[in-house]
Amino acid sequence: MHQSKLREILESHEDGVLFPCIADLVENGIQVDRFSSQESVPSRQDVTQFLATWFRYINVAAKECQDWMIDYCTSKLSLISSSSKSQIRHSTKSNIKYVYRSSVEFNCWRTENIFKAACNSNCKAYDEMVQKNEKIVIRHLVVKQK
Repeated sequence: MHQSKLREILESHEDGVLFPCIADLVENGIQVDRFSSQESVPSRQDVTQFLATWFRYINVAAKECQDWMIDYCTSKLSLISSSSKSQIRHSTKSNIKYVYRSSVEFNCWRTENIFKAACNSNCKAYDEMVQKNEKIVIRHLVVKQK
């Protein structure tokens, strides 16, 4: 259901923007069994912001993003949340506003993604994310040395 609605939204976008990690999260949500008992499982908020930054990254309007995200979050992500559906709706709207008004960038972190979602080196964004993450690591090392 969520996949087909998402594909309708993406029809007017270039091919390949439904990245493997996004497709995995949309289809499966957070798969708790992918995490060891020592690892923390990402929250509904983490997924919401990740998906919202992806929507903005591929140039989907905030309103179109919001319509799909509210449905997705209240059905799929409510499974990993103790919040009520009305709280999830409100929180989702707030997260989308935050992402679309801020400079938060999409970064999937490839195979190191916090969701343990599918990743493939043939992904359209893979090489860009390699470069982005190298810059982040270098920036972190420079700041750490100061």
